[in-house]
Amino acid sequence: MELGEPQGGRAHCRGRAWTSVALVAVCLVATAGCGGGSSGSTSSAAASTGTSQPPSAQTASTVASPPPTSLSRSQLTAQAEAMCATLNAQLLATNPKNGSVPEIARLAGRRGLLEQAIAAALSRLTPPAAFAHDWRLIVAYRRTLAQELIKLGQAAKANDAASIRSLAASKAHVHKQLSAIATRDGLPNCARTG
Repeated sequence: MELGEPQGGRAHCRGRAWTSVALVAVCLVATAGCGGGSSGSTSSAAASTGTSQPPSAQTASTVASPPPTSLSRSQLTAQAEAMCATLNAQLLATNPKNGSVPEIARLAGRRGLLEQAIAAALSRLTPPAAFAHDWRLIVAYRRTLAQELIKLGQAAKANDAASIRSLAASKAHVHKQLSAIATRDGLPNCARTG
């Protein structure tokens, strides 16, 4: 557009710009819906950011995504042990001074949140197929311990002695199960809990 051009010329150019933007958008939507190609990254990114796509496009992008690459047993062990060692240090820093109800109320919820975080992190690791069953159990036990710690903190705040006893017994049983499987599988840091 030239300097000194009348206002109508600018409007005409803006109209062309909007037409170009609309044409590019239509092409992108059409291309994303085709499902061809080896990568579903465009569709997956749109789905993960919450953009509106028809269910068929979301399904196609999910199906087209390659499965997560599983770690070798030694890689999984190294990563999991490092994560669990960090958790153990954090739990040690929040160790209760005694087993009193006020102390349980003060710390159990915080420790439960730490357990939740480690369970989420561990669940993102993809084990080799031969270790998948045991790995799912380890993650499930960690999740159960996290939930029980949070409930224990709530029961202590409510001064509910019966729930405290029940949750403490359940937590001890789950810890025993976790410890046995993690120790057997060569994960001593992951066998420890708070």
